[in-house]
Amino acid sequence: MKKLAALLLAPASLVALAVPAGAAVPNRPAPGGLGCDGVGTRLWFDAKHLAADNAGCSSWYVIQHDGATIDVAPGAHFNVKLATLGLTAGDGLYFQHLADSWGCGDFVFWRNSHGRPKVPACH
Repeated sequence: MKKLAALLLAPASLVALAVPAGAAVPNRPAPGGLGCDGVGTRLWFDAKHLAADNAGCSSWYVIQHDGATIDVAPGAHFNVKLATLGLTAGDGLYFQHLADSWGCGDFVFWRNSHGRPKVPACH
């Protein structure tokens, strides 16, 4: 199983991702992400929002925050309010890694989910 891990600390000074759920990811540089297939994943976060882009990666992008796991399928992206996922800003720590398959996380973003999370059948 291919894994790469990183811890990210969300600076309090990040500008809010002021976009509705399902909207395109921000066009500013991402403060987080992992290298994958020469392109990489991207992760944006602040006190109220979470956005990720896994469009160029052939692996699953797994994000853990505030006790929840979010699996992002290859080719998928999303931009949501943390409250939509039932999450809080917490301590601002994000743990991320790449995986060969989805791990039955609390939420799954599939390639054609239009930014709406799915709760996997394994729950």
